[in-house]
Amino acid sequence: MSKRKAIKVPKTPSPLLPTECMEQIFKHVLEMESARLHPSLLVNRYWCKNVVPFLWTRPFALVSNQDCYKLLRTFLLCLDIQEHNLLNCLLKPYKIKIPSSNKRTTFNYPIYLQELSLKDLEVCIASTIHKWYGKSSYDGYYPYQMEILINSLLRLFFRGSTNLRFLNFNQYFNFLDILDSTELFSQTQYGLSQLTRLQIVNNEPITRNTIHFLKLLSITCKQIHSLEIRLQSFDYSTEVINHFTNLITSQRDLMEFSIANIMINFEQIMSSLQSHKICLHSIKLDCVYLTEGSMNLLNNFHNLESLYLYYCEGLTSTLLEGHFNLQNLHIINSLKLQNVTLSMLQVYGNSLRQLGLNIHDLEVSGDMAFECCQNINELVLIIYNPTHLSGYDTWKTEKWKERLDTLILTQKINLSTLSIRDQTI
Repeated sequence: MSKRKAIKVPKTPSPLLPTECMEQIFKHVLEMESARLHPSLLVNRYWCKNVVPFLWTRPFALVSNQDCYKLLRTFLLCLDIQEHNLLNCLLKPYKIKIPSSNKRTTFNYPIYLQELSLKDLEVCIASTIHKWYGKSSYDGYYPYQMEILINSLLRLFFRGSTNLRFLNFNQYFNFLDILDSTELFSQTQYGLSQLTRLQIVNNEPITRNTIHFLKLLSITCKQIHSLEIRLQSFDYSTEVINHFTNLITSQRDLMEFSIANIMINFEQIMSSLQSHKICLHSIKLDCVYLTEGSMNLLNNFHNLESLYLYYCEGLTSTLLEGHFNLQNLHIINSLKLQNVTLSMLQVYGNSLRQLGLNIHDLEVSGDMAFECCQNINELVLIIYNPTHLSGYDTWKTEKWKERLDTLILTQKINLSTLSIRDQTI
């Protein structure tokens, strides 16, 4: 008998381009439309291996409402046996059972996570629970079930997402609370230790669990470059400010800082920032009460390139003594402080490349702005709280576009708009 010849299945060739080039292509496609990358998973092993990290960089931001349950199921399969059993035990009273798998997942998905928004996570879990319960409409939520699942996943991410770089603490549902992190203090939180960008946006009264979490962050995080804080004004208690100052001073190189709605004890925050006065190049203050002491401290940041001041009460000519070499200046003041705006343009205008004003300030200081800021190449019309945008503002914006086209300037000035929503409304 003649032996049968084995039929060779031709291999699908790997791309001829270097992996680095393919990664740039994947990144570009992901930025344009993530759905276009999914079919690439099925091309061959090479494509799958290189596409997966991009799709799981910020999965909760990219996932569709219909696929939330699939995403959640995949992450839950990454829990270890002890975590899986505990989760099922907690969910048992609510008639939810998470299926187990004897196989390990194809990839270690949590390790690819680079960006996490608590809002996106909460919405994904809410959608999944409604599917499990067979609800066709969002006529109610399940706070206990949601909290159990969120806490389980946060423990997974804080422990194992070693590439997590950006955490947005922006809780969406007011009936939820962050996990009690006191139990995590004695464990190494590798997922938090690599953060370089942190946003804390809290529109509800701050809870003890949130305060404990701030303490955990100040202990664990050392590499944050960009920090944004936005609480309700009444939440800036002495204890909370102490945790923020500890968080600030524990960083190695803080480069960008933003804070909003702080009316008291801002000098303490500014004092803690002094440890970063060499590397800090951007400061944004939104609805902050400035004292003479806090402005004197602000003047110490000689390497400051970008300064954003939105409705900061207490602003005086003290800030004219800063000797800044600003590239970007955004400033919105109340009517009684417009003279300070004009003075700042006279002092710092020559180095500016970008100037941001609202329509009303621009109407008052327009000619002087162009005279003082002869090197700007971008004018930003700031629309503060766009939900209250009037027809007058829209009309004036169009008029300024026409005016810039007719002005005889040393260089072309691009006009753009920036919408800033007041989070306290």
